[in-house]
Amino acid sequence: MNNAKISNYSKKFANRRSSIALLLLMAMVTQAPVAHAVLSGYSTATWSPLPNRSSSSGLGKGGWHYVKAKPGETVTAEFTNNGNVIKNINGQTPKKSRTTANGKKGVKIFVPGSVNGRTVNDKHVTKLKLNGTTVTLDVAFFNVDGPAPFGNWLDDNGYAGDSFFTLPDFDASGTSFFYGVDGVIWDQLGFDVTESMYGTSYMVINGVTADLPGIVFSMTSLENTGSAWVTANPYTGLVTLDSMHMMQVPAPGSLALLGLGGLIATRRRRA
Repeated sequence: MNNAKISNYSKKFANRRSSIALLLLMAMVTQAPVAHAVLSGYSTATWSPLPNRSSSSGLGKGGWHYVKAKPGETVTAEFTNNGNVIKNINGQTPKKSRTTANGKKGVKIFVPGSVNGRTVNDKHVTKLKLNGTTVTLDVAFFNVDGPAPFGNWLDDNGYAGDSFFTLPDFDASGTSFFYGVDGVIWDQLGFDVTESMYGTSYMVINGVTADLPGIVFSMTSLENTGSAWVTANPYTGLVTLDSMHMMQVPAPGSLALLGLGGLIATRRRRA
């Protein structure tokens, strides 16, 4: 075999090896963000019923929502666009739901950037407790021009990778109730929730308390006006912080893969 043929074979082998390496690199970049972001010890919520179509492409980033829950408690999420629950063509509401398995910390929900082609601005997360009561969290990040896309807001405000936006979860002495959170106000004036705070009680009068800024408590479903959560049936009474919600978006794939810049994600501090 002459030198020209050997050279050609070497080039073909090198090109093939480069192609394989590129495919492996692309696969790692694609998988890295989700793998980097997911916490262990949570049961994964699944669709039931399935949406007609779901995608985060071009309509906002997807994000994770972790709900602390006891084994046997069921967590269900509905996704909304500017306060309107996103439905399927047949009128059914696509939901993600899961009962916490034994030995697990709670349920994790991947919130798509869009469902059925509509941007996910906010969501309803209901926890069915062991005592038969339900607590429903409504959360949205209200900007001056209305609710912001869920994942986009978290990403723009630093809640990516290993940095979490935390919200309290409540109990009210066996009463089923709803609470709505203005995420922007809570981010500015609220606090980072830790397990050491469990058992802390707050007196709510006509749906609000100064100790929990941006949160409205209600005996019935809340309405999203585009700038706030409102209710015609405010809750009055004690609520006890007994659990928490944590939210984040996956870290950028290239940084997670290559470790560029020694990326360190930390929980944001509030004044």
